[in-house]
Amino acid sequence: MEVAVRGLRAADARFDVVLTSLPVRARQTARIVLAALRPRPPLRALRPLSPGGGAGGVFAALASLPADASILLVGHEPDLSRLAGAMILDPRADLPLDFKKGGLCRIDFEGVARPGLGRLVFHLTPKILRRLAGRA
Repeated sequence: MEVAVRGLRAADARFDVVLTSLPVRARQTARIVLAALRPRPPLRALRPLSPGGGAGGVFAALASLPADASILLVGHEPDLSRLAGAMILDPRADLPLDFKKGGLCRIDFEGVARPGLGRLVFHLTPKILRRLAGRA
């Protein structure tokens, strides 16, 4: 994860806030990411990102943040794939977008995040992030 985070830095990734699932491993991952980011964004625990939490609670939390905020979500599979699918497609659709441990995707919204209105900008595997780190 620490090497993948160097890839984030090489890509000049910046976040206004990091929202993490409650289980210890997700919080540890979020802290690894935070340690590498400058400026360091605040970290907040978000119960709906925990396994089985559901997209509705995540969308409600996102709606409480500024619409132009850059937010990093740290969670678990298969929930993150389902959440990405709900962001990009109809919430009932199944998007075959698998996240490996340490993977990252960017989904943009115009205004408030709403189901099905997101635009997938990129999906980076840990291998791609490690390659970016090697070029930094």
